[in-house]
Amino acid sequence: MKNVASAIKDTAAGDGWFKIYAEGYDESTSKWCTDKLIANNGILSVKIPEDLAGGNYLVRAEILALQEADKGNPQFYPGCAQIFLESSATTLPTDTVSIPGAVKITDASATFNIYEPEKFPFPYPIPGPAAYVDIEIAWKYEGDLRSRCLDGEA
Repeated sequence: MKNVASAIKDTAAGDGWFKIYAEGYDESTSKWCTDKLIANNGILSVKIPEDLAGGNYLVRAEILALQEADKGNPQFYPGCAQIFLESSATTLPTDTVSIPGAVKITDASATFNIYEPEKFPFPYPIPGPAAYVDIEIAWKYEGDLRSRCLDGEA
């Protein structure tokens, strides 16, 4: 996420980005996050930290495909949204990164060979910075609006 003065006018590039969620490979289930996402029809609910200051934010969700990472071709699939967070909190994270630049194609997370994991043993190194806080994540939790969004009621 990135706090911005105007979600419409901001170019998104540059410093100020912080992470609120990350998931890679779950050794306890032997599943990648994408396996869980596919099993849940592509839907993931993430609770925004309650201590964040209100205002305009850019939100970036990204999947890193590793099927060609061993050939120097990791594939980044970003998706972006503009949101307004209504909050009386005042916290703005100070440990932020720049996009582009937070992840390099030479990073261990972007060169991980999923076909020969013994070359890069688990745990899988999550790309980019650490998450701002440990937050509650859920593949579906009470309070998400997606059921109403999909049928046009929201």
